[in-house]
Amino acid sequence: MTVLHTGLARITDESGRILLLLTGTDVKWCLPGGICIPGEPPMDAAAYQIRRTMRIDVTPQRVVGYIPGAADRHPAAQGASGDAYLMECSPLSPSQIRRITLPEAPPRERPEFLKADFWDPFGLPPGMRPRDRRLLGREARVEPPVPIPHLSRREFFRLTG
Repeated sequence: MTVLHTGLARITDESGRILLLLTGTDVKWCLPGGICIPGEPPMDAAAYQIRRTMRIDVTPQRVVGYIPGAADRHPAAQGASGDAYLMECSPLSPSQIRRITLPEAPPRERPEFLKADFWDPFGLPPGMRPRDRRLLGREARVEPPVPIPHLSRREFFRLTG
């Protein structure tokens, strides 16, 4: 049985507003990131998916949220439930924000994402994925630190502070 984890990113602008994406499939606001391929650390998956989706480079700094059994579903997971990890990234500069570009959908298909926007952390949109809202909340904070797949003990403690 394959267990796939999800790596998501908490990306802010210089004012502390959080970057969210509006999905084209279920039309809900979500955190940027995505499913890890087998053996891939969640922080690498988040960085790759953000680069693929929004055309910007981010480097996850440390894990700030964790929910066991809350990974995105993927056909390769065969019913197994992985964990969801939220990583803090450095704030985006105005020039990075201007470079955000969402991919276009092929003709006659819905786009993966409709919009990217920044939201006040105390005024998150009502149409937000519940798991992502929980990851941003106090109940998902990483205290004490949790194990992160595919990381050495030294790397894990560096990322969790």
